[in-house]
Amino acid sequence: MDFEPLISIIVPIFNAEKYLKECLESIINQTYKNIEILLINDGSSDSSLDMCKPYAIKDERIVLYTQKNGGVSSARNRGLLLSHGSFFTFIDSDDYIDIDYIEKYVDIIKLNNPDIIIGTFLSSKENNKNKKYPVLVKDEIEPYISAIMDNNPNLEYLNDSSEMGYSTSKLFKSKKYINSRFDPKITLREDAIFNIQAFSEAYNISFLEYSGYHYRQSLEMTTKKFKENYINEIEYFLLQVKTLWERFNLPIASYNKGVLYAYMFWLKMEVLHGHSTYSKAIKHDLILNSFSISFWKDAFKNISYNNLSIPYKVLKLFYDLHYVGGIELLYVCSIKMKGEH
Repeated sequence: MDFEPLISIIVPIFNAEKYLKECLESIINQTYKNIEILLINDGSSDSSLDMCKPYAIKDERIVLYTQKNGGVSSARNRGLLLSHGSFFTFIDSDDYIDIDYIEKYVDIIKLNNPDIIIGTFLSSKENNKNKKYPVLVKDEIEPYISAIMDNNPNLEYLNDSSEMGYSTSKLFKSKKYINSRFDPKITLREDAIFNIQAFSEAYNISFLEYSGYHYRQSLEMTTKKFKENYINEIEYFLLQVKTLWERFNLPIASYNKGVLYAYMFWLKMEVLHGHSTYSKAIKHDLILNSFSISFWKDAFKNISYNNLSIPYKVLKLFYDLHYVGGIELLYVCSIKMKGEH
């Protein structure tokens, strides 16, 4: 183990001019200096590339690479190819990190030499948590893999189990994971697929209850654009997840619960989206047809009501009854409760 290990920081960049300076300054000014900064410009059409160039000239730790737009997965994969660090991490170009962020993770490396370090991230309204150094060994990791799909709220060390599904606020050991890749075909929770495989192959994982990563939810993410035929992408995503679930012999109940979450997400992104181009009749038929689609049908059939929260108990009931109007009403109520549009 290097006493001062090189940490590779991979930053995919696409039209990020609004927040890019804050992101880059937060990385460059880290208290821990032995870092390489891989800026992957993914075909930006704004001033992002021009903003990066002076930083690359002034700081020899920066590698600036430009490619045609291929999506965040493609950009992260390019960063992995260019990486030379003992560990690597991902930072999105509209987010930023505290000045001692990398130093905190390196402290954990020196203590435990884990395969993965999982931290937490903050929205602007949250406060930093006191740091701890828990370590999970191989037999204890499984519930945290399951949390990627079933959002288990009862796991220790996490502010929110959904953090398990993000590739940011984590460090990965390069010797073990440098040949891992994101699937460019997936834009739905592409981080989750990467993490399921990484966590399943880990022999030890350390948790750092330090929230030095500041996540900024963009307007585009908040508004969630309408996606026609999104069910095809969801089906591909679920197929990849199920393959990994079977490969690593993970509990099927958590996979099935994840499928139910994906069903609600499909309603949100396609069928019942506020800007959907579908007629009322088409929306009705899409939900009606979902009762005969095998990957939906199998999950609803094989999950117990005991494993579900109240809204999802109601969803399962309406699905089992083939009650289209009930599913539409449940979705509308859930959106109003979350304050979404």
